[in-house]
Amino acid sequence: MNCKEAERRIPFYLNEQLEEKETKEFLMHMKSCESCYEEMEITYMASIGLERLESASSLDINEEMHRILQQSEKKLKKRQIIRRAGLVINTLAMVSVVITLLFQINLWVTGEVPKIPFFEITFSH
Repeated sequence: MNCKEAERRIPFYLNEQLEEKETKEFLMHMKSCESCYEEMEITYMASIGLERLESASSLDINEEMHRILQQSEKKLKKRQIIRRAGLVINTLAMVSVVITLLFQINLWVTGEVPKIPFFEITFSH
């Protein structure tokens, strides 16, 4: 992502309107580009500065921007973990289906339950 693209995405990032891939690229750029980070601070200050001044709340832009970036990274990591867990579960489900189909085909062809110790214990009378 270049600086122009990053600067265009700042308002979308601050309003949490970027897709996961865009957020990841945006965060990588912000970590490596001081001028874009400063531009984000200015945009952030302009968007919430007046609100904070009216309510007499403190305004530590650097700390808040750091916190916002950390939260975004945590969200991305959680999504990656959830996606990977889903892939593992789907893979296990597909393996189970394939094994079940193979046993069923064997049963149709031979008329016998396969000679596997687990099945002999489970299905023996």
